[in-house]
Amino acid sequence: MECEMTTPKNPAIDFSNPPTAYGYDNAGLFTQAEICSPDPLESAMAGTAVWMLPANATFISPPSEAGKVAVWDGTLWELEEDNRGTKYWLPGDTWQTEPREMKDLGPLPDGALLERPEKPFSQLKIEKLNEINAAYQQAITALTPTYPDDERLTFDKQEAEARAWLADNSASTPFVDALSAGRQMDKAELVSRIIAKADAFALASGSLTGQRQRYEDLLDAAETAEDVAAIIPEYSLPGGE
Repeated sequence: MECEMTTPKNPAIDFSNPPTAYGYDNAGLFTQAEICSPDPLESAMAGTAVWMLPANATFISPPSEAGKVAVWDGTLWELEEDNRGTKYWLPGDTWQTEPREMKDLGPLPDGALLERPEKPFSQLKIEKLNEINAAYQQAITALTPTYPDDERLTFDKQEAEARAWLADNSASTPFVDALSAGRQMDKAELVSRIIAKADAFALASGSLTGQRQRYEDLLDAAETAEDVAAIIPEYSLPGGE
């Protein structure tokens, strides 16, 4: 709140040094300072400058201190600790507990914590294992990105029939026969391609699986939260492909 000071036209009275009024809200909290305006009638009657004091204000200057607010008690200012808006946790809260928020003036509750309680070590390991496995699954899926899921489910059957036929041309290979007919490709050529892809996939997936197991071994051996955090699952294919 600001007042526009109007100075009465009375050269005999000195209005050159207006005082400051310090306002407060209904709860007594200091709001702001404003320059007072003179009271023309009272000043004329008194023969000296008389200043108007706005409602909810005092001429007494409030004290100030970091982390505290001035509160008017009707007679004087008092400093009260101000933690409004501060989020905190109490003893007994867990890492899953939503933070509490200070709404009123005053100190934080006894034992209040300003940082979320740490996760149990066992939970850190569970989350890291999930991270390891998710990264592994992503790397494995990237080996066959263009194949639909239903076709991936046939890979083992394709390989089994192809190797059986390669070992014995009289072996029953109904699935490979259907593939050969549908693709209009010579059976021998198709079998050769199936086995070549199966061998390449086995090499790549074996490498990725070994890396996943190594990360899991590191996790099993981890003794601190720092050890767990240091495990960054990054998978690579043989030859850097």
